[in-house]
Amino acid sequence: MLSEKWAQVWDKAILRALTTHLLLHRELRHHVDEEHRDEILRDYGRLLGEVRRPRDVYSELSNIVNEQDTARKLTAYLNDPLWDDLKDLLAEVLGGTKPVYFYLDAVDEEFGHAPMHWLRCQEGLFYQVMRLLRDPRLGGRLHVVVSIRDIVMSAVYRSEHAPRYLNEPHIRVLGWDADALLHLLRQKLERLPRSALMLRSRRTRSPSGTGSASPTSPTSGAAGSGSRNTCSGTPG
Repeated sequence: MLSEKWAQVWDKAILRALTTHLLLHRELRHHVDEEHRDEILRDYGRLLGEVRRPRDVYSELSNIVNEQDTARKLTAYLNDPLWDDLKDLLAEVLGGTKPVYFYLDAVDEEFGHAPMHWLRCQEGLFYQVMRLLRDPRLGGRLHVVVSIRDIVMSAVYRSEHAPRYLNEPHIRVLGWDADALLHLLRQKLERLPRSALMLRSRRTRSPSGTGSASPTSPTSGAAGSGSRNTCSGTPG
């Protein structure tokens, strides 16, 4: 039940973030006609709150939790029938705009402080992203890609929902072995500007007359390995 509640919260946070981008993002707002804009602000303002700039999904998740500060208020907010109407309207608006992508990473930054609560939170996110993938109204226009811990997928595969996610093409396991980590490091180093690079030390002569140089090559070390999973609300 807790995972399902989190799925509802993530759903509303994604819809709120999507609305702010459609109305306020410089690349999207010009695709929204005045009729749709007025309808969203007039009829659904109480679901969205006051906003002046595009917001990400994390911000909207935090806003929902802070605004609906009791269990009763949160349940009433999540079950408001206006959400279905808003989703239908957003799907209509998305039909005339560019596809919208949200990338959600670092969901588990506070995982170590409350692992069980964050497990349910990430399970809810996973379930909601997979539902959006199959949503006939938003599935082809709204794309959500998330990165979650491997233990979340383990929990999903142990649940009664496991059969529907086995061999799911939109789920990819990222294996971080030493070769993958080295490749990632090299790619990041290649993208650094020259101003960020350290120049090799010039050879200096010691008082005894022998040449010496400061070491410039990094010491070698063992790279850890692990795995992370990504799931995408993006049709293949």
